[in-house]
Amino acid sequence: MVMESFDTGVGVSRLVGRDRELEQLSDALRSPGRRVVAVGGVGGIGKSALAASFCAGARNSGTSVVRIDGRDVEPTPGGVLEAIAVASG
Repeated sequence: MVMESFDTGVGVSRLVGRDRELEQLSDALRSPGRRVVAVGGVGGIGKSALAASFCAGARNSGTSVVRIDGRDVEPTPGGVLEAIAVASG
């Protein structure tokens, strides 16, 4: 079990028991050609904390990270690409 300190922006500072999910996200990011990794699910299951921990780890390893909130994105490929472009400046 991994416990990491990080700032989620949602009042959570520790992630416990999400090793498998973090490894799946890391594996996905390492896949050839992979540039986008998404986290989704029903409310209240810890998506924000998981994403924050993953992003912190990715940044610490030198990966550029842009986080977007899917609730604010048009649910189309073009909408996602636009949100990423806006968030990355």
